[in-house]
Amino acid sequence: MPQVAGELSHLLGRAVTYHHRTTFDHRVHLMKAGSSEMVAELLLELDLIFKEGILSETTATVGELLGRPARSVSAWLSENLQDFTR
Repeated sequence: MPQVAGELSHLLGRAVTYHHRTTFDHRVHLMKAGSSEMVAELLLELDLIFKEGILSETTATVGELLGRPARSVSAWLSENLQDFTR
């Protein structure tokens, strides 16, 4: 996520900062935002899966489903920049 914040900073021309939360702090935040304990735990487990790279395998699925190559994060951010300027 720090890399995404860096790319957004570059594209927007202003600083975008990523603030990492501990698992405990993230759970508290999710619960205060209205998530049930079950949903909060599910989201925390998904975060762990992504963090550990369990799903980091590169496949052709996106291209097969969309009929075009997958875009890079940088390209996606550039194409959707208006959503980050509000």
